[in-house]
Amino acid sequence: MRPGAAGPGADGTSVEQPAGERPAPHPARGTITVHTDHTPKAATVTVTDSGEGISNDHLPHVFERFYRANPGREAHRVGSGLGLAISKSLVEAHGGTLEAASDGPGRGTSFRVHLPRRISTD
Repeated sequence: MRPGAAGPGADGTSVEQPAGERPAPHPARGTITVHTDHTPKAATVTVTDSGEGISNDHLPHVFERFYRANPGREAHRVGSGLGLAISKSLVEAHGGTLEAASDGPGRGTSFRVHLPRRISTD
């Protein structure tokens, strides 16, 4: 993170920053909100944007390898369709879950990572 950039609060608060702080394409006046939460048993990070959103038809498939919602219309976009599949595998390898939610096209998307805390056996 560059000096002076906003980041998630250590106390579990949300932080909003302009889309310009994000390297990936995003609507000119969009926002990305990062919310953290923690309990003695788990930690959760939710990242929500105000971007394109995902339709209900495509939402169940976003974690599938190579899945692209509209491959013909998205020829200008880079990526192989592996990022979310890899992310989900990594989170699950640590006993967690990765979920996506969207109210549909034009309404943004949220991704929630929930990871259990390790309990020390010392």
